[in-house]
Amino acid sequence: MSNGSEQTNMVFLAGTLKLPPKVDDKVVKCLIDVGMKNAIPCGCYKDNKDGIADKLARYDQGDFIRVVAMLDPYGVKQADGSWRNGMSIKITQIKNDPPRRAQQKAQQQELTDDDIPF
Repeated sequence: MSNGSEQTNMVFLAGTLKLPPKVDDKVVKCLIDVGMKNAIPCGCYKDNKDGIADKLARYDQGDFIRVVAMLDPYGVKQADGSWRNGMSIKITQIKNDPPRRAQQKAQQQELTDDDIPF
């Protein structure tokens, strides 16, 4: 333990996804709707060994999600010498499972196959 006060940049977010997650080559990004007409952009890298990116990619628009994330503040020096500050939110855990759409679709497909009169 340290003698001074410890600070951590951890955040707990819960809300519905405003858009389907965007899957790129290295990153999966999403917008979590937190109410009051606000959405918070979050993301995670695909090279994470915990499988967070794969789990996030299985969500869809309107699904409820609960995440633990780390806030990563940054600053970018502009051409005029001023600084533009920003915040990156990187997901470290997803606390709930995505809906089981594939299983539901398979069950619906089985039901429709049985209805064919052969």
